Amino acid sequence: TIGSRPDQKALLASALLAAVIGFAWIGRSVTTIDGAIVVSDSLSFLVNGRFEAAPPETTARTLPSGDRQEPAVKSQLGLFPSALVAAFLAPAWPVRGVLGARGLEAAAALTWASGVALSAVGFLRLARVLRPGLSPLWAPAFVAGTYLWPYAAESFLEPWAGGLLALGAANVLSETGTPLRRGAIGGVLWALGACLKPVLWPTATVLVLA
Repeated sequence: TIGSRPDQKALLASALLAAVIGFAWIGRSVTTIDGAIVVSDSLSFLVNGRFEAAPPETTARTLPSGDRQEPAVKSQLGLFPSALVAAFLAPAWPVRGVLGARGLEAAAALTWASGVALSAVGFLRLARVLRPGLSPLWAPAFVAGTYLWPYAAESFLEPWAGGLLALGAANVLSETGTPLRRGAIGGVLWALGACLKPVLWPTATVLVLA
């Protein structure tokens, strides 16, 4: 029966993971204000060559002279999240006339779907370090049975950060390779995750202690 051999299990797990993430697509790429800002920054880079987002209308103010002062446009959530989204939008941008708005929506939404896939793979690898031989079917189970499934449809970067932290931890805890190599790779992955979610930087002490 299918799933009885390791390669069949891996194939089945990949198909289920793709299906679970695919069913989370709700037809639009942004459902949160943070996601809208990140995508706006990325589109600004493709249009103007700068990562910046137009500020909300409510931030404008009137000077005593009666003139209206608009705040300076800037990247509100930082370079790394916007650069990540731009990496998914850039291949679709030259053919945006063919793809239309719907196609660009799908391209931007791949950011969130790919982050969820990375998170599933990262946590599977970490689980396999702690328990060797664990079934690959845990990858789609991580998505279907946790908060990751709704995150696949919404504009959040937490799955990217979580997946990178999990891969970093898996490298630190793995018994393959020298401790220096494991620590270096784990540190780079950990840092990339913290660049996407700066609030994670205090967790660097955990990596150093490990």
